[in-house]
Amino acid sequence: MVCNEYASDEGVEYASPDEIVECFLLPNDPYYWTSGTWGQPYDDLWGLKKVRCAEAWDLSAGSGVTIAVTDTGVWYRLATGNPYHDGHPDIKPNMWINWFEYEGPPYYAHRQYDDDQNGYVDDVWGWNFVEAADEQHPDPPYSDPEDSADTDPMDFMGHGTHVAGTTSAVGNNGIGVIGVAPYSRVMNVKCFNRKGLGLLSWGAEAIEYAAGNGAAPVFRYTPAALKRTITVAASDHEDVRAAFSNFGVLLDVAAPGGDARSDPPETPPEQHHHWGSDVLSLRSTNTDMCCRLQRCGKCIIHPPGALYGLYRANGTSMACPHVAGAAALVLQVMPYLNPEGVRQAIRRGAVDLGDPGFDQYYGFGRLDARAALDEAYNYPCGALLLQPSDQTFYFLGRGEEINVYGIADGAYMSYWEVCYAKLYDQSTWIPVASDDYPKAWPQGAYLCSIPVDGMSGQAWYLIRLTVHGYYGSWRTYYDYVSVNVAWPK
Repeated sequence: MVCNEYASDEGVEYASPDEIVECFLLPNDPYYWTSGTWGQPYDDLWGLKKVRCAEAWDLSAGSGVTIAVTDTGVWYRLATGNPYHDGHPDIKPNMWINWFEYEGPPYYAHRQYDDDQNGYVDDVWGWNFVEAADEQHPDPPYSDPEDSADTDPMDFMGHGTHVAGTTSAVGNNGIGVIGVAPYSRVMNVKCFNRKGLGLLSWGAEAIEYAAGNGAAPVFRYTPAALKRTITVAASDHEDVRAAFSNFGVLLDVAAPGGDARSDPPETPPEQHHHWGSDVLSLRSTNTDMCCRLQRCGKCIIHPPGALYGLYRANGTSMACPHVAGAAALVLQVMPYLNPEGVRQAIRRGAVDLGDPGFDQYYGFGRLDARAALDEAYNYPCGALLLQPSDQTFYFLGRGEEINVYGIADGAYMSYWEVCYAKLYDQSTWIPVASDDYPKAWPQGAYLCSIPVDGMSGQAWYLIRLTVHGYYGSWRTYYDYVSVNVAWPK
């Protein structure tokens, strides 16, 4: 109204409403703005846009958070065959350095002394847990004659560098790509060899090392049977679950991981294997991880005029680092959240896909980084079932019970409740117990006992823990396990 009055005045040339404007962080990394680089009809960095990273970066970019990539290593140093770059320029500035061991340039100079007394001498850039063949392991497939457990976690396969690029590739540097958490640091912890093979003991040592040095570990793959991890499924650019993806009751969320589906029928033979819904990230020098034997190069992207490379791949290994990056965004703004609080923020912020609510194919939905941040500000409650383990079989008689243990806590928790339903018919949930007394992280405690008398025959059941919290408005947080209950003959 006022604007129209000014506009009608002969002495006013132009009048416009005084509207509210807002600044947004949009990077100058070229592949953030491009599409169709390998012939695909969608954006090159579709995954970051799908999970709303640009909106999240207005609140957090992962500053002050270190992500441990326990993988095949990361290209962090000068490599044979590429004398022009001392590591990939789109990740090297974000590499974690153990300053207690750092002795100045050259970066990998060593003085053979464990300055920080962590048991690893001269671990300036992380550690390599891959062992060479020895008397105990003369020639197993996981040993590497050109490698040994030492201070050099260099990536000779490409997988770890690709993962690190998705979590933490440098942003706003005018080259290549950008990571979900572009201000986070990458701790380089190598536990897989150039063939992508390793021992469980190497992985265990790698996680211990990462946790001992203050990082938030991210697995090369998510061990879905472990309750205290975030289990991730892969989805493509159309939010369709990938055919190779994880699924089940322990699934937390889905995230962009692409899909290896076939090319369209009209694709020319020379472009077969080109169009798959892939995630674009960094390439370690002289590697071609998806075509290690043929080395066909179809998944390698050569930026014009650049001496470094990019790579496209699909898998749950590409989905998991999207979630790890989102966790780093959450931890920057809410550093005092425990792991369960981070998980619940990511779960509640997810975009619901598949069946309404939680389902076995998308979990709580597809990752949304900005919504996860919004949920983190609400001080999420913890809801985690610790016992029984998922897919436990019970052979019980009448009068017996299933004991339930878990975590139900939070600064703004109101109360918790446990109920159960048939896995394949969740129309009726039977309440078992509720209380307003918290069961705190990290140990948890006994919650209740479920009498099996109310269960019929041999069937799968779903046990659900619900924690109700109040911080400005009511919110609910869930966790599930499945059990099989059979009556004895």
